[in-house]
Amino acid sequence: MRVTAFPLRHSGDTILATVAAAVLGCGAVLAAIGAMSGSAVMAVSGSLAAGAALMVLLVAGWVDAVPLLVLSLAAPAPYSSDSLRLAPAAMATAAVVLAWILQRGVDRRAVEMEAVPTRAAAGLLAALVLSAVCAQQLGPAVRELINWTLLLGLLVVVVTELKQAPRRTAKLALLIAAVMGVAGALAVLQGIRVLPGRFLWGASFYRATLGFGWPNELGMFLALGLPFSIHAVGVMRTRRARTLASLGVVANVLGLAATFSRGSWTAVLLGSLVLLFCRERRFVTRVWIAALVGITAIEAVSGGAISDRFTNAQGAWVVGQRLSLMLTGILMFRAHPLVGVGPGGFGASLEEFGPQIFALWDYIGSAHNLYIHMAAETGLIGLVALLVFLGTSLSVLFRGARETVRTSVVSAEEVSLRRALLWSFATACFVGLFEWTFAHGVAQLIILITAMGFALERERA
Repeated sequence: MRVTAFPLRHSGDTILATVAAAVLGCGAVLAAIGAMSGSAVMAVSGSLAAGAALMVLLVAGWVDAVPLLVLSLAAPAPYSSDSLRLAPAAMATAAVVLAWILQRGVDRRAVEMEAVPTRAAAGLLAALVLSAVCAQQLGPAVRELINWTLLLGLLVVVVTELKQAPRRTAKLALLIAAVMGVAGALAVLQGIRVLPGRFLWGASFYRATLGFGWPNELGMFLALGLPFSIHAVGVMRTRRARTLASLGVVANVLGLAATFSRGSWTAVLLGSLVLLFCRERRFVTRVWIAALVGITAIEAVSGGAISDRFTNAQGAWVVGQRLSLMLTGILMFRAHPLVGVGPGGFGASLEEFGPQIFALWDYIGSAHNLYIHMAAETGLIGLVALLVFLGTSLSVLFRGARETVRTSVVSAEEVSLRRALLWSFATACFVGLFEWTFAHGVAQLIILITAMGFALERERA
């Protein structure tokens, strides 16, 4: 969203912007105090006040919405409990989409949808609506439907905004790389117990979680961001900037290691193999050599923490429970093959289908597999719609990366950017074999990557 809608021309605008900024700051502080003290009323009140002030700034166009969303992806929730979690990424998504709609209503600008994958997005949304109508549990279905509607709305917003200013896509990629560097550094501090953590691994390390609350979500987030960190090193023009970007890559890699997320480790390496079909053999070879060197170094410094993650008895029973959850998801799909148990209904349906898997005792509301989870909740129509959406996006990113390598007209910076987008999205598809990828923070990053690819494709066309 460009900061051009309502420039500060009058003193009244300046006063309104100042008041909104002050309310935003006070609301954020109040929400933080409520989170630290465990006061739900204070946390929610502060979040609502900050959200209202942010809406004023966004609708008026005084704050650029998309970078603000990127900065919120890994932020900690102001309040979190077993029944409620105020995810900053979810609130920022709602604010961005609503502000964009209101802004379009005020300035009456036409919405150009040529670059948006309308058929794939509309098909996915239609499948989710049909599944929600037939859901076993109405509450979770409505909540999940709202989440998906906001995510697909975010796709429309980002694509339409980026294609109007092509240079913003490159800047957004560098901002993602910067966020990954900071998040990776904080993850390392959490892993070595400088910052408090919840998931203790072994005798020396915590599994880093940051604002996601779970290590696997942070692992997916850092895995999707690693291609952008590497991209930033290649496009920096000064020695100081390249050094800083290189430190960002190191922090990203170490932070990813600190999550101890085996699925994320595997997915980011498998995702790079897609680049082989774009004539990027040298790049892929360098990635794998660097990965082997990095694994060896981290293994030596950490005293065998990486190998222990794969061979430890705790890791073995975790794998067993995940396989049991996948089997439970398959049972749900068999019982409701067409429309599933309903969006968001996997956790509630575990009470019915979980006892049929005798080895399952760790009841978690996720099948730990994107595709099985989607099939269990939305049936065949939802799974097909998701695969069409992912396949459409992947084909656009793949075509863009392949064509830029073949031509000599495109700059090296754009080749690097398209390579990073394809690698990151392929990583998201592979990590779906091990996790539910559309958790808040990670889901928004996937949508941003998709939107950047479609915006660049529209510019190339």
